[in-house]
Amino acid sequence: MQLVSRACTHCTTPLTDRLSSSSSLIQRCPTTSGACPARFCNRLCLKRSEKTHALLCPAQNPASVPLLAFVRKHSWMALHALAQCTARLLLAYQQQGRQRQRDSGGGAGEGMDEDWHVYCALADLGLEERAHGNWCVCVLRAFLHVFLDPLGIGLCIHACCVLWLSRLHGAEPDRTTWQAAHKAFVQAFVEPPDAAWQKKLAKVLKRPPPKEVADALFTYDGFLHGLGRMSLSAWSSIVVIIINNANAYKIRHDRSRGARGIVHVSFPSQS
Repeated sequence: MQLVSRACTHCTTPLTDRLSSSSSLIQRCPTTSGACPARFCNRLCLKRSEKTHALLCPAQNPASVPLLAFVRKHSWMALHALAQCTARLLLAYQQQGRQRQRDSGGGAGEGMDEDWHVYCALADLGLEERAHGNWCVCVLRAFLHVFLDPLGIGLCIHACCVLWLSRLHGAEPDRTTWQAAHKAFVQAFVEPPDAAWQKKLAKVLKRPPPKEVADALFTYDGFLHGLGRMSLSAWSSIVVIIINNANAYKIRHDRSRGARGIVHVSFPSQS
């Protein structure tokens, strides 16, 4: 429905005929070319979409079209989630640079850092580890956290349940599919194959991300680990306790507000 402009691109609210007739409420993608079918149910959704839409818009970043087509072809929710997270991180870094220029570096640009900390806090289990069965080592390593922090048991239980359920639902995509997905992913956000696409991407991304972020997102190994993070997080329907160093992040997925639901993140209290 989103592809044919029948649902809000941000919150997936169906745009009924009655709602669509209210031109003052429905918002379109701000690009003037008309190449983007995105519509939003109100100005709030349009505003919130600024965190990701520019890099996934066919008008502003045509290189994202093959990636999103690949996602739909394979019905790969984890890859779509990773694309959304990547777009948010890259655009937050652009915003951080603009804020620092305006404020001369005075306490601005914390948004990207917070987003990056949340991404790194997600449970990490690469697709190769899952395919080889080496996930047992990761779970055993998580058990060691119990001696340091009792909340570590949450990660262990969560990882075991996710892996058990994933095996009941069939085999993982083969490595040929992983490599094709990585190629489309890199071309969408780093190296578009077309010169015209490269120019459009350069208008959106004026600052390259830090090396740490780029390596974690765009190397093949980092890409597989990113997919693993998204796959694990997709099963967090109740409460997931994630251990990352000494920080505990409590995530609750509330589905009472629609199909997508709302994800609530509680950060550790500062003593």
